[in-house]
Amino acid sequence: MVNKVTFRFESSDVGAWGMNTPAYFAIDEITYDLFGSVNETTLANVDVFPNPVKDQITVRGEHGDLVVRDMSGRTLIVRNHDQLSFIDFSSFSAGTYFLTLSNGKGTFTEKISK
Repeated sequence: MVNKVTFRFESSDVGAWGMNTPAYFAIDEITYDLFGSVNETTLANVDVFPNPVKDQITVRGEHGDLVVRDMSGRTLIVRNHDQLSFIDFSSFSAGTYFLTLSNGKGTFTEKISK
């Protein structure tokens, strides 16, 4: 995971007060991947509902490890899932979250709105 990107400016035209020429650059076409492909299922028969969620979300299907993360990638919930789980979202603020279920067969990631 990338936490920080740092840039350094250098110039061959440096005076007593620093660079004499303007320092600038452009960045174009940045791509990133938060947690793998969202809504791409490699695990079959996984249902997550309701979405958007108000208080509680239900996860049904496949056993495995269940993780809920916020938009910054911070892990909020980690638990074992055995075919049926209920996750309390009532204390979460409005926003977007990512629920990932994974096991030896593959991974399922769903974007959750609250």
